[in-house]
Amino acid sequence: MYELSNGARIIDTPGIREFGLGKITMAEIRAAFPEFADRGCRFRDCSHRDDPDCAVREAGGPRYASWLRLLAEL
Repeated sequence: MYELSNGARIIDTPGIREFGLGKITMAEIRAAFPEFADRGCRFRDCSHRDDPDCAVREAGGPRYASWLRLLAEL
């Protein structure tokens, strides 16, 4: 493992092509996207995937794409 001057870490893993997530919960996903918490969605427990009147879904963007990829892991 190499630590860069900005605090980022790089891990050299010869022969390993990808990493996956362990078991994650919706609460953990929500905690990783705090900016989605108070966007004005119609439902307090909005999944931001197919709920009506979802401000997060309507805004889209790269963070939303990451959100959808993590939801697919559940």
